[in-house]
Amino acid sequence: MINKSYMILLLSFISMCLVYCKENEEIVVNYPDPVYPGRKTEVFAREVVSSENREHSTVTFSNDGKELYFTRQYKENEIDRHDILVMRYSEGEWSGPEKVSFTSDFLDDGTTFTTDGKKLFFGSRRSAAVHGKGRKDTDIWYVERTEDGFGKPVNVGFPVNSDANEGFPCLTNDNTLYFHSDRGENANMDLFYSKYVNGKYTQPVRLPSRINTEYGEGAVYVSSDGSYMFFVRIKIENNSFNTDLMFSTKNNKDDWREPISLKQKLGLTGDDIIHARVSPDNKYIFILDHGDIKWITADIIQELRKESNIK
Repeated sequence: MINKSYMILLLSFISMCLVYCKENEEIVVNYPDPVYPGRKTEVFAREVVSSENREHSTVTFSNDGKELYFTRQYKENEIDRHDILVMRYSEGEWSGPEKVSFTSDFLDDGTTFTTDGKKLFFGSRRSAAVHGKGRKDTDIWYVERTEDGFGKPVNVGFPVNSDANEGFPCLTNDNTLYFHSDRGENANMDLFYSKYVNGKYTQPVRLPSRINTEYGEGAVYVSSDGSYMFFVRIKIENNSFNTDLMFSTKNNKDDWREPISLKQKLGLTGDDIIHARVSPDNKYIFILDHGDIKWITADIIQELRKESNIK
């Protein structure tokens, strides 16, 4: 006869294993585009996600891969709008894009989820609130999941937000928040990070000069483990506006290496906002390029890592 205490321990062990397997099961994403890309960037979900309008951020998938968020720029009654849209996967099909429940009449842009999927961070010029008028600068906000969808938007507040622009947030596994801002003496956009300590975000730290240059840097994406990043470098020279997608890895001193340029490597146009993000299954890189959202296999990241590690 099996000892009762042994049975309790055995059942407890099995239960722990089931929980572990559930938390670590492979994420499966059913993409709303039947033609998957290879090592060349292709337009993603043409006429559904990449539309006749201009998209203003790349896609963000929910942690389970069943929701897809992106920002669309368009005119409505002669008014420029930047709305966050969502598509949902259910019963083998994706819904069409629709405005999120927390949309505003002002610019909303650049989404990212916390690791547990319970909060969605985004940038917005919605008022915090000054007589119903939108702010002149962008702040970082978040909404929390509820049983009915998302709750009311919450301003992340000081010290992350300031009187300058803060936007395109990105969160790593330890909830470190990366974002861009034009705060301080430098009028250009720079990249910052803020650690999450005891339930609060700490004073933001500007990334090193090899990342933040005399040009502008923005739209940062840092991998969930914090080991590599994509960001956009913005150059305005002789009244000419040009952007480049950059890539960097960390060295053994936990510092960022000199970034490498990806514009020519990935065949990007480089004359519009470029914003990159990796899918939750780590299979594809999604890139905003010249108003379209494109995708390419994430296999190239290993090659980019090797090249970055040499610098």
